[in-house]
Amino acid sequence: MSTQHFFLSSPAVALPERLREAFADIISIDARALLARLPELSAAQSLVWLSNTDAQWPQALRQILQAKPDARVVLLSGVPEPGEGLRALNDGARGYTHAYGVPALLQEVALVIEHGGLWVGPDLLRRLVGSTNAALA
Repeated sequence: MSTQHFFLSSPAVALPERLREAFADIISIDARALLARLPELSAAQSLVWLSNTDAQWPQALRQILQAKPDARVVLLSGVPEPGEGLRALNDGARGYTHAYGVPALLQEVALVIEHGGLWVGPDLLRRLVGSTNAALA
């Protein structure tokens, strides 16, 4: 069975066209409907995409993970910043990427997460590696 993609939408946050291009069957869903549906979903066969344009994304991430601790969630950012990416990953997101990434990149993000990996962009990865090297030195 293929992965079902969900985009957490609100009146202020619309489904990005790039996600629609990457995943033709993506479901745009509001928080209440998603939280009601999560218990019946297999975490291994679903992926939730959040947008940082919704100022409430940290609360939404917490609610999703409270409802389904093994849920796979990716935070999309129009202007990725290492601090925000670290926060998302520390809070339980499995990925952090550019909201305007090309569809092939978004598909690659999903594939990595579907196979149990984490996705971070090159800037955040450099920062993580640099911090780790400094801590180990």
